[in-house]
Amino acid sequence: MQDHENDDLEQYLREFQPRSIRRLVVPNQAALPSRARVEDPWLRALTMAAMVVLAGSFALWYGARQTGTPPESAAIQGTRPGEMRPARRISTVALTKLALEDSEAFDALLAGESQTMFPGMQGSRSALRVLAKP
Repeated sequence: MQDHENDDLEQYLREFQPRSIRRLVVPNQAALPSRARVEDPWLRALTMAAMVVLAGSFALWYGARQTGTPPESAAIQGTRPGEMRPARRISTVALTKLALEDSEAFDALLAGESQTMFPGMQGSRSALRVLAKP
């Protein structure tokens, strides 16, 4: 039964003949709609320049925007290690500037952030004490 079905399929496929490939016809530029063609190359260059300026200005604005928090050095000096404080967001540009200008303050900021961000490992309510109970 299976051989009979294969023979029928092969017979059916033999009926198809390959065709020669036609030559590709490219439509004339004048035949395109007016909104699809750009007649002036200066207009295209001006449009691309405007897009680059817009993207660059957006990137600069996003990178330099202020987060509304006090300067990092004042925040570092006023914070004690065990003190809990509300979460704040410091921009990447400000962190980079702090790291380049004052590496000790940057290290202190990261140490303070890690103490407030991660659960405490000391004290009666530490995460390790909960795991160590039998």
